[in-house]
Amino acid sequence: MSARSLIPGVRFDFGGDRWYVVPPLSLGVLQVMQTQLNELPSLSATDPVAVSTMVEATHAALRRNYPAITMEEVGDLIDVGNMADVFQCLMDVGGIKRRAQQEAGRGNAQAESQSAGTGSSPASAPTPAGPGTMSETT
Repeated sequence: MSARSLIPGVRFDFGGDRWYVVPPLSLGVLQVMQTQLNELPSLSATDPVAVSTMVEATHAALRRNYPAITMEEVGDLIDVGNMADVFQCLMDVGGIKRRAQQEAGRGNAQAESQSAGTGSSPASAPTPAGPGTMSETT
């Protein structure tokens, strides 16, 4: 069985090294949730409407790449500390965050290739996986 390609999105650490690729919301979800999503920035992070909107929207986005993820699992991933950043991932309509991650990844690869030919410097450890490294095809 071959691995399924992920929909391009923002690679995000929800904490505890729990990385997911958060694709932008589909137009169908935007159409259904548009009113709630528009009101979200004006609500308090502890407002029940804000909480349910964030969990529902994030679940809809993550299901595009992780069909088996449950609403309860998504609710455990989001907290008041990462809620605003998760919202930005969901609304990455123009792909600004994705492009920044891709550029950072290219910068890391270019720096590694430029330093690979020098025999006088000691070998360095590989760059750890993080926002700048993307294993998914984009």
